[in-house]
Amino acid sequence: MTTLRENLEIKAYVVDMPALRDAAKSIATEYVGVMYQTDTYFFSREGRLKLREIRWEDTGDQDPETVSDSAELIWYLRADESSTKASRYRIMSVEDPQSMIASLDSAIGIRDIVSKRREVFLHKNVRIHLDTVDGLGDFMELEAVQSANEDSPTASTATWDEESKPGVQLGLLDWMMDQLGVERDHLLATSYIDLKLEMESSSGK
Repeated sequence: MTTLRENLEIKAYVVDMPALRDAAKSIATEYVGVMYQTDTYFFSREGRLKLREIRWEDTGDQDPETVSDSAELIWYLRADESSTKASRYRIMSVEDPQSMIASLDSAIGIRDIVSKRREVFLHKNVRIHLDTVDGLGDFMELEAVQSANEDSPTASTATWDEESKPGVQLGLLDWMMDQLGVERDHLLATSYIDLKLEMESSSGK
């Protein structure tokens, strides 16, 4: 069984992506790279379930063990609040994503698919995600790692002690939002899949 893990997360709309990228570079302790993600969401009795296919942009200077193309099955439970929130999750690697998608579609059904370009920076144990989501626009996400995540190739594999305590993380995330120029009224409560389904519903699709 995969380990139940926990992150602290913030997601926000982005008005000026070039300015945000410059701000992210100024506080980053590490640059990870650019990936293209296709998330296939399935119906779930609790939380959200998605299969993520990951393709990395080749910059020629990346560690192939860290940024190799891959697929993951991710279940997570997170409150829909426009503030810093805890996300409890499980991740498992998937060798044959298309077969897994077909099997899960037959068993529980596909909700929808979300595709995006994600640029990743690190500040200590916080991942900074700059996302351009197909059909939705630009977003920023901060994920504070509460524990090392060896199951996911998209996460830092470092081990954190004092800096991973929730109180310390909340203060760090607030500081990072200020440094990145994130407006509090731009914070997002829901996930990309919910935004996409709302948009499709309002447009009559």
